[in-house]
Amino acid sequence: MAAAATAPEDPNLPEPPCMSTLLPYPYNLRFQNLDVEYKKLFYASQPAVKRYAPEDPSLPEPWKRLESSNTYSYYWNTETNVTQYERPPSSS
Repeated sequence: MAAAATAPEDPNLPEPPCMSTLLPYPYNLRFQNLDVEYKKLFYASQPAVKRYAPEDPSLPEPWKRLESSNTYSYYWNTETNVTQYERPPSSS
């Protein structure tokens, strides 16, 4: 079985959203500032490697799935430059 090809690193891709967005309300508000400080410390010592995930034809346009070495996979709207962890709803 052949291994899936990995996309090359692309430092120009957008950063993943704050990890606090994964928490339910009101905890996401409480940890939002802590998350920003954590990112500063973590990324300063270990920069994120960002790359495109394998093509997913079921994603609606203009969304792309990205992968980061420091977080989960995340989604990027190439028109609005919005990033999020939740998979965007299909347009069908």
